[in-house]
Amino acid sequence: MFGFNKQKRLNRSLASAAQEGNIRDIAQLLDAGADIEMRDDRYWDMTPLGMAAHKGHHPAVRLLLERGANIDAQDKAGDTPLMNSVYDSRREALEELLKRGANRDIQNNKGLTAADIARKRSDAVIRKALGVDPEQPVLPPAPPPPAPEMNPDEVVLKRKLGDKVLEEVFNFSACERISLVRASENGRVEAMTRDSFDAINPKVLRNAFEAYARQGGTIPENEVFPEAIAKIKPQPRNS
Repeated sequence: MFGFNKQKRLNRSLASAAQEGNIRDIAQLLDAGADIEMRDDRYWDMTPLGMAAHKGHHPAVRLLLERGANIDAQDKAGDTPLMNSVYDSRREALEELLKRGANRDIQNNKGLTAADIARKRSDAVIRKALGVDPEQPVLPPAPPPPAPEMNPDEVVLKRKLGDKVLEEVFNFSACERISLVRASENGRVEAMTRDSFDAINPKVLRNAFEAYARQGGTIPENEVFPEAIAKIKPQPRNS
């Protein structure tokens, strides 16, 4: 029986190996006791199979299926590994999943099947594999939902991270930061982490607080930086 921390490390390592398509590490980690159905909140609660399919690592997809992975496991968005292989036209991964009996009729949280997702993409091979006429015009994307009302205790900062976009949500009432790595400005979330303010670089937190103050935030500085305020308290004069 593994201790909690050791099991967590094994599972996190398995998630990373699946993301990278490292079949040697995947096999070794599974042999060591990593949970093949683990969910990683950094990757939208995908299982290792979902991660490998999303990245198009065909050998990793095949290995995970051979080791008994749930072929139809749904992530936080309701997407299955089959759907995740469609989003970025991962042809070999999709063909492997279909060959092994992936369910084409499952719907995600938006009510879309894998074929519905394929209709919004131009890849003729993916379309044909899912029974979609390759000549059918690509369906336009659905209009975005109305923007949610902004939490007055939050500030959102975005910046480029290689070819991705890092979106950081600082919540000053909860004293935490949620970091989202997106494929594009408002694209699909590919990874997510959550940190308490205690774990954040003070300069980064200071920049976020200044942006929060500019937008009218009402939480005082001494609640966010109590130690800094204590350091600048005036000292009593010598009589």
